[in-house]
Amino acid sequence: MNIQNQPAPRLLLIDDDLLVRSMAAESLLAAGFEVAEAGDGASGLARAEQSPPDLVLLDIMMPGMDGFEVCRTLRATTALARIPVIVLTGLDDTSSIEEAYQAGATDFVTKPINSTLLAYRVRYALRAARLIDDIEKHRASLTNAQRIARLGSWNWMPETLQFDCSEQYRTIVGETPRANGFFLRDILRWVHPEDASMVGQALENVVRAGQSYTLMYRVRRADGRSEEHTSELQSLA
Repeated sequence: MNIQNQPAPRLLLIDDDLLVRSMAAESLLAAGFEVAEAGDGASGLARAEQSPPDLVLLDIMMPGMDGFEVCRTLRATTALARIPVIVLTGLDDTSSIEEAYQAGATDFVTKPINSTLLAYRVRYALRAARLIDDIEKHRASLTNAQRIARLGSWNWMPETLQFDCSEQYRTIVGETPRANGFFLRDILRWVHPEDASMVGQALENVVRAGQSYTLMYRVRRADGRSEEHTSELQSLA
């Protein structure tokens, strides 16, 4: 069942076998999906480019452009690269399944198709794709907010005594990424000299006493000026 007021997910079914395609489309329509069909790889790609679907169901063995090539083309097309692709195949050898994944397939369903199982696999793939999109949107939003507000962040890993700094924080202090990460001496070197003792003591208390702090301190920017910065130091114990 679809959630009220939400449009049905749009699927694109690409298969040269009319009977298989019709039966699959009928079962998916009954499950509440909107289904568009294409009988070959080239026309399927054209439909996807014209109206990007939420998910593609793709036959592997087709004349002309087979499913492997279609999948690789989808993944190479910016607007379609993240669309989940479920391949439909009667091939049961490991190499064909592996090739499908190498081409960018999300999942596969073997023929003859179990209509109930197919609907569940489609829902699962759509749910996973939405979660990934939400994570990416949140990450992009956070990065943009930090850029606008000139905020930076760093994560401390007590087990290695290393610090992982965000791009914005490195920009503020004028540093470039390091393969081995950053250490306490780096963080304290960026802190204003008058605040270095306070920050160092707070980090020590986090380790020894498990205390947590939210600190406001000054960092030395790449241009030589100082800038206020807030960090939340939390115990991992």
